[in-house]
Amino acid sequence: MSLPDCRTLDEETAALAEWQRERLDAHEERFEAAKEITTRLGAHWRDGYAEFGFWTPQLVDAVPTDDVRLELLTAEDDVDLTADEQTVTFDRQFVETRREGEFTWAAVEGPRPGTREQLGTLYRLSYEVDGERETVTDPFADSVPFGAYGPPELYDMDRLDEERDDREYFQNLEADGVEPYASEDDGLPRFEPATSMLEIHPGTATESGTLAGLKRQFETIGEKLADDDAELMPAERNFVGYDAVQLMPVAPITQNEDELGYWLVDGSRGDKLRVDVRRPDMLNWGYDIVISGFGTVNPAILESRRPDELVDLIATLHTLPEPVKVIFDIALGHADNGALPLLNEEWFAGPGMYGQELDYLEPVVRAGLLELQRRKMDFGADGIRVDGAQDFTNWDPEAEEEWHDDDYLEEMDRVTQEVAGVEYRPWMIYEDGRPWPRSDWELASTYRTLIEQHPLLPVGAGHLRAQHPSAPDVLGDEVVARQGGRRHGRELDLRGRQPRHHPPRHPARTGPALQPAPDQPLPGRDPQRTTAEGVQQPRLLDAVPRVYARLSDGLHAREHARPPGASSATRTPSGTSRYSRRRRTSPSGRSARRTSRATSTSGGSRSGASNPARS
Repeated sequence: MSLPDCRTLDEETAALAEWQRERLDAHEERFEAAKEITTRLGAHWRDGYAEFGFWTPQLVDAVPTDDVRLELLTAEDDVDLTADEQTVTFDRQFVETRREGEFTWAAVEGPRPGTREQLGTLYRLSYEVDGERETVTDPFADSVPFGAYGPPELYDMDRLDEERDDREYFQNLEADGVEPYASEDDGLPRFEPATSMLEIHPGTATESGTLAGLKRQFETIGEKLADDDAELMPAERNFVGYDAVQLMPVAPITQNEDELGYWLVDGSRGDKLRVDVRRPDMLNWGYDIVISGFGTVNPAILESRRPDELVDLIATLHTLPEPVKVIFDIALGHADNGALPLLNEEWFAGPGMYGQELDYLEPVVRAGLLELQRRKMDFGADGIRVDGAQDFTNWDPEAEEEWHDDDYLEEMDRVTQEVAGVEYRPWMIYEDGRPWPRSDWELASTYRTLIEQHPLLPVGAGHLRAQHPSAPDVLGDEVVARQGGRRHGRELDLRGRQPRHHPPRHPARTGPALQPAPDQPLPGRDPQRTTAEGVQQPRLLDAVPRVYARLSDGLHAREHARPPGASSATRTPSGTSRYSRRRRTSPSGRSARRTSRATSTSGGSRSGASNPARS
């Protein structure tokens, strides 16, 4: 196979750097600038060439600009992505990049975009230190066919959207009296909530353990439902009777330290790289996320290792005789320790209950997580279930306590999606276990605190700081905490800054939660919220009672929604880790996380997978 030479397009690359500078100059608030800049990070196919963007603060003043290259790997022959193991020879090219402050850009002619039929060009940043080649992966990747620890793939996402089979479903959002039903929210349609949901674990709900297998299951069900003479099999009946399906997390997850991995370099010579590639098979409940690649799909649940499978499943559900909504389980309240070798240190605030706490006060991290949420939802989901809303906290060094970052939760609610040319707002529901981290949280939590505290206007930064004067200003010119006129922490400059050591946000997640002062009441509690113009808008959080069912590994159980104020906690012995809230058991009674291949712990001692950066 003849492969074209790749080259950096100087004019287009310079335009990317100039666009970044313009975004910074246009906004006084760094977070607002970062929200725009992160939309261009990752790899984007532009009909003839590709744009690449990386956030690289770790390289500033550490690696000379001219030493950093974009490494491009294109398979010389066709690759069978359904094979369990094979050896592939890649054409290896290095092209120039341009650094602007703490971002690195390149517009490149010649790489091959991935499609349903073919493996696209793989990519990563590359440089040498003391004779060893180091690489930087892309947290905003659209496809990771060899897992989060292998190089990501340039993918044609516009084609994926243009070819989806449920475009009419989304276009009907703008029509009245036609499914799917929506209400207006700030000028855009917002999906109406579901009333009954089936929670599905893709890796165990069907024999194949893939999204393609789920698609085939629902296709068969749809055909039988449309045929008056057809009868559903007993196993098929488990999948019907609901107006929504909630998929447990489908993002790439960590891998075991003692595993060889799925991308094993066998040798290199000149412009060739020989690699033994294996089919990823890391499978658990899906909460051991590594943030990197969150916007795409875990290849272990893709039969073809093509992200098209997720769109195909969603389109099948949307086009059933009675359309079924799709809800994504978004878990961005933590990172597994396996994220440490994949992300630069600015992403992390320190060790925590599940591995690593994320630094929501760093503007690029804050904006980047919202961007990852947007990219995941642009696969075409109708709604979001936010996992562990109580986990989005920040440390108050003056009070030595945590405060809940409800501003960030509101930012999640305002992210909009665009599918089939239609911009919309997904239906939102938050799993909130407050009063975590109070020691009696399991007995005290109603899982409705967030709904009850904030039914009206968004909790703005002004209100937040009125309750917690020492809470950092996450929207201003710098991220600093103010204490008696003194500043501490670190100043952030998106144009380029000296890397500075900073202590963890908090040593461990212990002690009571930071509660509002008695004389500072929370916002009003009416069922509607009113804007400054006097227009009523829907609540921030949906509190409609619903029936929940879980379907995974043959287990089919039904839970009825509890009335307001009823406890949803399971009584556990004193001192039991809150991790038990997510530890589901398999039919055999063993912990599902034990029986899966993943063995990461909830503590901070695990160092994660071996550093995949060395080639």
